[in-house]
Amino acid sequence: MGKKLKILLVDDDEEDYMITRDHLSDRSYLADGVEEIRFELDWVDSYDKALRAFEENRYDLFLIDYQLGDKDGLSLLRQAVQMGIEAPLILMTGQGSYQVDMEAMKAGAIDYLVKGEVTAPLLERSIRYAIERKRAEVEIRKTATEIARLYAAEAQRARELDALRTATAALLNTIDLETLLRQILDAAQSAIPAAEQGFLYLVTPETGQLQIRAITDFTDPRIKKFSVPQNNDYPARSVRERRPLLIEDTLADRARETGLDTQSSGQPVVRSALLAPLLLSGNVLGVLYLTSSQPHAFTDSDLRLLMSFATTTTAAIQNAMLHSEVQKMALTDGLTGIFNRRGFFDLGQREIERARRFNRPLSAILIDVDHLKQINDTYGHAAGDQVLKIVAERFRSSVREVDILGRYGGDEFAILLPEADLFMACAIAERIRDRLQDPLVIPAPFITHTNHTPTDITLTITASMGVANALKDTRDLGSLLGRADQALYVAKGNGRNRVEVG
Repeated sequence: MGKKLKILLVDDDEEDYMITRDHLSDRSYLADGVEEIRFELDWVDSYDKALRAFEENRYDLFLIDYQLGDKDGLSLLRQAVQMGIEAPLILMTGQGSYQVDMEAMKAGAIDYLVKGEVTAPLLERSIRYAIERKRAEVEIRKTATEIARLYAAEAQRARELDALRTATAALLNTIDLETLLRQILDAAQSAIPAAEQGFLYLVTPETGQLQIRAITDFTDPRIKKFSVPQNNDYPARSVRERRPLLIEDTLADRARETGLDTQSSGQPVVRSALLAPLLLSGNVLGVLYLTSSQPHAFTDSDLRLLMSFATTTTAAIQNAMLHSEVQKMALTDGLTGIFNRRGFFDLGQREIERARRFNRPLSAILIDVDHLKQINDTYGHAAGDQVLKIVAERFRSSVREVDILGRYGGDEFAILLPEADLFMACAIAERIRDRLQDPLVIPAPFITHTNHTPTDITLTITASMGVANALKDTRDLGSLLGRADQALYVAKGNGRNRVEVG
């Protein structure tokens, strides 16, 4: 049957309990890819009952509603922390509020969820993230304790170890992946001062290739993102062999490998290197790579220190990646893979504020796929879903990298175009309209309507579009999209498959 994860929902609304129970009733996950974990949900409907449950301390996780009669979930979160509750705490709110979300994290919540946007996969993923983050924190603390025990006797390394403990504490409080990667390399320099330059590679899950995600020369830190081939260089070797490497002199090492007398070109070169793979449950997440222009810059003690630091880093990176995955699910439309309405508005409002602050052009396109209901009625909703996926991909391939694309409603899409005036926005809309009319094929397995013979079908899809640009008095995204919506209404009234300006 597997292990049960005991969860307590604190919510004064029985209907919300029933919805949460249904979300979790048939769900489970594998811990470390081996042990199946199933969910067991209990429920209390008041603040005081929750306090008694805290005192019993027999639950693995708590889901806490923000509204609890004349009290609120934030107060309950703070009370749980004061009582020394070790189990993860997740706040559930009725509507998204940045201020409430941030207060929840400060109060001790590991995550927060908006009730109306919670799906069974999202809830399961959030619970799994909370449990694994708590476990990662325990592992990090154990690692920090072990590091201190192993190296405390080495007085000459006291400064490096102090820096490492400080870095470990900082990593515990960082869940943003890009921020974490910068902090990792800063901490590596503090722990191993002989390093002149550092690189952090992560393995791309889709391709298995190494990708440089952070690089610093420790005087001007900066983040880079670019793919590199997984060849016979040192990072690839460390990952392939799943072991740390200490290269005392790269020129001598290359000479041994090639049998040639390798000479320096006179340009700055890597003469010594230190590498530690990032290993988690048998999988390689990436590699830490420190270099120096001097031969024999690193010692065996440095290698042991980097290996311990890599253990801490791996737990923190997995924690941040899992959090990023949960956040992405909350902002992404499950069918098309583009932003959902919440994600689109979160990013879009920032673009409105940027355009106003710097007096830059900004335009929006609102798109309605013509006659989608007719497709659903004729061929079934599975066919209609395939149409939406294909048109979303065509939208994505027709806009610029900086443009923001979201699913606005059932068959409606919205595109925000930074640095685009009305003329440019209309040109982009026409390009999208033309691209959309290329015939598309719906495979037979997606044709579910019983009145249609199960064979592939070819459709020509059109769309009606409304375009509007931000004005000097445009203060929010809703007003800009409102004008685009008015133009869309005109386009549909004038025969569809056209672009109108609002």
